Amino acid sequence: MPRNKREHAIVIGAGIGGLLHAKIASQFFNNITVLDKDELPDGASARRQIPQGGHANALLPLGQALIKGMFPGIASKFEDDNIPVIELGRTLAYHARSGRMSDFSPTLDIHSFSRPYLEWRIREELSSNKDIKFVAGAEVAELLRAGDRIAGVSTSGGRDYTADLVIDASGRNSTTPMLLKKAGFESPKSKFIDAHVGYASRIYENVALPEPLNALYIPPAPPQDTRVGVILPIEDGRYMVSLMGMDGNYPERYEGRWMDFAKRLRLAQFYDAIKDADPVTNVSVYRNTVSRWHSYESIRMPMNFAVTSDAVCSFNPLFGQGISGAALCAAALSQWLSREFAKGGNLDPSRFQKMLVKTNGPMWTMAEVEDTRCSSVEGQFSVLKNALLHRYMDMVYYAITRDSAVARRFAEVMGLVQPMESLLYPDMLARILRA
Repeated sequence: MPRNKREHAIVIGAGIGGLLHAKIASQFFNNITVLDKDELPDGASARRQIPQGGHANALLPLGQALIKGMFPGIASKFEDDNIPVIELGRTLAYHARSGRMSDFSPTLDIHSFSRPYLEWRIREELSSNKDIKFVAGAEVAELLRAGDRIAGVSTSGGRDYTADLVIDASGRNSTTPMLLKKAGFESPKSKFIDAHVGYASRIYENVALPEPLNALYIPPAPPQDTRVGVILPIEDGRYMVSLMGMDGNYPERYEGRWMDFAKRLRLAQFYDAIKDADPVTNVSVYRNTVSRWHSYESIRMPMNFAVTSDAVCSFNPLFGQGISGAALCAAALSQWLSREFAKGGNLDPSRFQKMLVKTNGPMWTMAEVEDTRCSSVEGQFSVLKNALLHRYMDMVYYAITRDSAVARRFAEVMGLVQPMESLLYPDMLARILRA
């Protein structure tokens, strides 16, 4: 933490990414203003600007560790609220292409809740800090330029906010490329991968999973099998049940068709778990799932302005990387601000945007490997590289059903605890080939 804080920082977006970046910024600035287009609820309610909140979300092991480190008191809140714990390696049934993933010990444990619950709990933690102010219903319409730097923002309501740093954490629908161009700065190029993924989800009570299971995941096996099913325990003794389809094989919101999609998953256990369960909500649908990377690291960014989290790089939600990715970006923000404050002067975001390439790159690759199996996939990617990765990952998917050590390493990679290349380390390679 610097000895001399600067006066004011603005964070655009009060989603989980924005909240985590506001927490980090509060260690470097006396006052933080968080702007969001939405009205912000008092409790764990879904928001119009966060449509993915009504679907299965995961806080992966590394993301969980980072968020608990930022908010030391939040773990006790999880306990007070009786938030369920998924034990990866024991209580999650992950059914790969070749069968169920082997159990392993020690397990990797993660709390499981709805996205609105986690956002509310983090916002509640921040609300106790008098230096952080939330402004709801505030849509940023313009970046205020002062030479080669951004000096603040103007909202659609005509109010100007000046700041020593502006952070865009507004998510995958960020308008920063357009706002930069409007302000006379360079706008980034972008790349995308679209596997035409769609979600349809609802919350249930009295889901019937056999002991000791409390979670079930049936991943896709494209191009032959593009259906996905996820059952996760959440707060209040309920379950989030999400169906997903790739290659445009979308589940629908209509009751009969939604259940028919579940019935046609490759594992009957999924349908059996929910056929007699009690629905709490209607089915909600989400199809804004294109993976997109805006290359802010490749342009000359204005001083005192940073773009982060999903506003830079958003993923197909299949791997549940979004929340943990936001936590990693917030950790990178802390490192960057420490260096910039030591240097003095205007805050040059070029280093930060390059840091996010290293942060987001492995998660992008994970999503890309599976997306590019789909026959209808569109975007920019290497066919040869992914063909090789498909062959190797097929061996990994087979090995995790037969070798508990490989299963644990796979879970660590998916949980961002270990790098993807650790599946190629000599000990793992030998086990995978032997399986």
